Amino acid sequence: MFNGFARVIEFGTVFVDKKCNYNPTVDHTQNYIISMTEGQLHNGLISGFSRSHDSEGECKVGFWKTHLSNEKFTYVSRPYGKFAHYYKDGSFKTPDGLYLGNDRVWNKIVRPQQNKDFITN
Repeated sequence: MFNGFARVIEFGTVFVDKKCNYNPTVDHTQNYIISMTEGQLHNGLISGFSRSHDSEGECKVGFWKTHLSNEKFTYVSRPYGKFAHYYKDGSFKTPDGLYLGNDRVWNKIVRPQQNKDFITN
């Protein structure tokens, strides 16, 4: 598991090899980026400050915390504190503010507010 700071690039491929397996190592021209996440990780999950960009151009930035999901019976990362989610044009997908994600709503907003910076939570 990853612990510390990392940049993780998730990618996919459309190339299928002779064994009918998706194989990204044979023809790199058929690979594509799904998302890029950088920040603090704990046991492979986002924990602390992180930002993530996806192939649709959306960006999530803010603080995350790992907790045990009652529905999935496994650990998950959810927004915890200052958080923002933007469309590729820079407009807000969810309001800027303080968040406390849970099993019902992964990005539950506690208090809308303008996040002037992400230096501290």
